[in-house]
Amino acid sequence: QVDPEQLVLQSTLDTPGGSRVRYRQMARGYPVYGGALAISLDRSGRVAFVVNDFKPGIDDTAAKGAASSNAEAAKIRARDHLRLAKPPVMEWSETVVYPYAGGSRVAERIRIVTNETDASVWELVVDGATGQILQSTPVAVSHKRKRAPRAGEFATSELPAGWLAPQTSASPPEQGRSQVDGS
Repeated sequence: QVDPEQLVLQSTLDTPGGSRVRYRQMARGYPVYGGALAISLDRSGRVAFVVNDFKPGIDDTAAKGAASSNAEAAKIRARDHLRLAKPPVMEWSETVVYPYAGGSRVAERIRIVTNETDASVWELVVDGATGQILQSTPVAVSHKRKRAPRAGEFATSELPAGWLAPQTSASPPEQGRSQVDGS
């Protein structure tokens, strides 16, 4: 169930078919990681489509961890986790409330664009109190190819090991996506 007290208007957009309204879920003064609600209305104002990514069960007192997070320490932890050989091209961070099976934690959401031979973009979530990597997800990878793929061709041999099967624990980039198990 959506708690309207946790929704903050993020944007409105007029479209040819009506309008779209986006809300961001907030808790403890921070955005909830992945918590959002988008409503598309037709020209007469009737609801045509809803995308509900609201994270239930999070309240302002439920988020464990520091009242705030150290973004610089989290960026260092994220770079160490990725084992980068070169300084990143770009880093961005945002303090968030990160929901998991047992509740929620205050954490830093980090986006890193690597400067490696095969450039990639990673999103990591680092616990604000402990420095634990809660999630490490490859968002985009740019592999240098000898030729462009043909229509319908997908070269799985070019993907790093582990990307074809979901992972169950925090791991370095060569193991692909990982998430905390709630413990």
